[in-house]
Amino acid sequence: MFRHLFLNFRSFVYSLLVHVAAVLLLIISFEGSVYTPRSAAPAIEPIKAQAISEREVMAQIERIKQQEVAKEEEKKASEEQLAAMRAEAERLEKKRAAEDKRLAELRTQREREAKEAEIKQAADAKRQAELAAKREAEAKAAEAAKLKEAQQLAELKRQQEELRAQQKTEAERLAELKKTQLTEAERLAELKKTQASEAEKLAALQAQQAEKNERLKATEAVEERRRSELEKLEEQRRARAEELAALEAEKKAEAERLTQARAEKERLEKERAAEAKRVAELKARREEEERKRQVADQRKQLELALEDELAAERQRLKSARERQLDSLRMQYVAAIRDKVERVWTNPGKPGADLQCSVLVTQIPGGEVVDVRVSECNGDSVFQRSVESAVRKASPLPAAPDPELFERQIQFVFKPKN
Repeated sequence: MFRHLFLNFRSFVYSLLVHVAAVLLLIISFEGSVYTPRSAAPAIEPIKAQAISEREVMAQIERIKQQEVAKEEEKKASEEQLAAMRAEAERLEKKRAAEDKRLAELRTQREREAKEAEIKQAADAKRQAELAAKREAEAKAAEAAKLKEAQQLAELKRQQEELRAQQKTEAERLAELKKTQLTEAERLAELKKTQASEAEKLAALQAQQAEKNERLKATEAVEERRRSELEKLEEQRRARAEELAALEAEKKAEAERLTQARAEKERLEKERAAEAKRVAELKARREEEERKRQVADQRKQLELALEDELAAERQRLKSARERQLDSLRMQYVAAIRDKVERVWTNPGKPGADLQCSVLVTQIPGGEVVDVRVSECNGDSVFQRSVESAVRKASPLPAAPDPELFERQIQFVFKPKN
């Protein structure tokens, strides 16, 4: 607001100077037609010595106006450039914060997966130790069951080999996970390096802006000196105008016409200045709206890209989790079936391909509360032996993951001959 007031006042001063110069020229032009006594000639002599013409005054005023306009444009450009640099710095900072948050979430997820893998390895080791103890106890059984024991040992050996294969696969997955973490760390370092480079560029631009501001201050000082000189010149002209007050009384009619012309010109200049101000404000408002629209479009595009990336990452983690749960669920059901088979006692002669569908109801902790046997191809004795074996196996093996626990577990009991 103060800048507009200053520009309006400066325009008023320029207009006043133009009118004063016009009055002086008119007075000089009428000097030869007005009768003046010889005794008054020395008083008019300073007017003839006036060396400043209207063209020079207008040229000087026009140069000053052009310099002011150029200075305003340069200042405005500098302010816009600084605002753009600040906006870019804020955008980079927000992007870095979002990237840090995403990396922190990924690190947390990977640490959780590594911890789950360690727990699984510990459970597998415990299971292997239990199997070894069971094998040693069964080795001390009666010599009459050596054939069956040999079969059981072969099955245990196969299970151990599968377990070792699973452990190897898990180790390879952990190695791949560590490799991914290393790649992510390298990418984070590269991102930090890029941010440091952007900070250096911003500092250089700020230094250039400071240098431009210093030059602008120096230019303003020169312009201030020029305005001071112009004001002194105006004071000298005002003094000359006061000396011509007597002549203005004799030319009252001409002065009134000039006054009316000056009033009309001032009115037109005010209207022109108001129109120019309105046009400038409208242009600035449109430019600001366009800039805000562009910034909003860029922010929207960035948010959409980030949402797509996060959605893809969530889908990948979800798929990996589902695959992991499927594998653990198969292992969990196999562990329950193996334990039931170990405690099952054949009530008669071995049958060919005997099997039953078993539905077990358990409570947290693995305690069996109900057993239902269906779809059996054996007799009722075989069915009761299967139900008895399930109850003897209580408590059932714990789920390797809390999400896998279900009150009802169904599996196919098919004892090995």
